[in-house]
Amino acid sequence: MQWTVKRRTPDACSLRSLAPVAPHFPTIDLKVRPDGRDEQSMNQTSLIGADEIKAYFEWVLEKTEFLLQLHDDGREGEALLLCSAYLEALGAKLYWPEERSHYNFVKLLSDHGNSPIFAKVHTLQLKNWLAKSSSRWSTEVLPKVGHVLQEMETTVHSRDQIMSVLTTHLSSDKYQKVQQNLWHGTVASICYETIRCEAVHGIEASSIYFDTTTYNGNALPDLNFDLLYKELVHVLGYLRNHSLNSGKLFGHSVT
Repeated sequence: MQWTVKRRTPDACSLRSLAPVAPHFPTIDLKVRPDGRDEQSMNQTSLIGADEIKAYFEWVLEKTEFLLQLHDDGREGEALLLCSAYLEALGAKLYWPEERSHYNFVKLLSDHGNSPIFAKVHTLQLKNWLAKSSSRWSTEVLPKVGHVLQEMETTVHSRDQIMSVLTTHLSSDKYQKVQQNLWHGTVASICYETIRCEAVHGIEASSIYFDTTTYNGNALPDLNFDLLYKELVHVLGYLRNHSLNSGKLFGHSVT
């Protein structure tokens, strides 16, 4: 077993020194803002002004204080639950109309997150996914690569590194199948399955602590509220800039 799921007492230091960025995105319609002022509803099929986009993100910023308050009050589980749910929602907004919440979550953190660890592949996660997948091809692949993946479990790897090792063990069609589904083995996928999904079905989220896994010679960072909140801040900064550059919220029309 290469990681442990458990609750840990939050550090005494507060996260309020981080720039507050709100994770909750309501239906995109600023007709009535929290201050009660009426504004023209955004037409998402056309370009909108920078002031409207900034107003939207300023509105969202105000909502982060609740997450920080939960954490400061020792409710890290609830704060972590909301943080993961907000990241999932942002992925849905950015990659609309793609309706694959798990995939969108992984892609968001892998492509636009601040930490490179989320795009890395943990071979135990990949092996576990192959074992539980109902696809016929995965049941054929696992016996051929299971021992190879097991030998690589002590550290995380890039997708290219994984595929270069597996290429001699797989036929061309199976190789393509694994390559297309390699995102299931990422650290971001561990985060989605173990934090987001477990929280939804088990009421409260728990942080993930890796027992023996390394990254660049150091222990793989814990997946906790501190890390995920910083990722949320970074992702929202990207989305704000992306929206301003395109003239549309999230760069496109969102329903």
